[in-house]
Amino acid sequence: MGIDLRAAVAEHGDGLEAAARGRLDAPVPACPGWLVGDLVRHVAEVELWWAAALPAGGAAPDVDGVRREVGELFAGEGQAGLRLASARLRDAAGRVGDDAPVWAWWSPTGRTPATEVLRRV
Repeated sequence: MGIDLRAAVAEHGDGLEAAARGRLDAPVPACPGWLVGDLVRHVAEVELWWAAALPAGGAAPDVDGVRREVGELFAGEGQAGLRLASARLRDAAGRVGDDAPVWAWWSPTGRTPATEVLRRV
């Protein structure tokens, strides 16, 4: 029996949200100069990137579109932005099959199966 990657993505997303709650101004010791709010925004951006890439059939996501979306989500409270980004990633992951082609900069072909993306996320 292998790891349920979709469940792991959800579990770790929930864990980050819980750990960040009420601590957005706290420093991140492993990332000098970063606050928890910076880390939350970065993770949300990564989640939105893959939420756009997973269902795109191997096409690269629109970088500017993802950045705009991050800006919109974080115009208010960062905690809500992370929650919404995580929900979008979970939804996208649930709509694609394990072998669905996903754009990937690390692949020699520029494509990788969705399971590889979820493993990395």
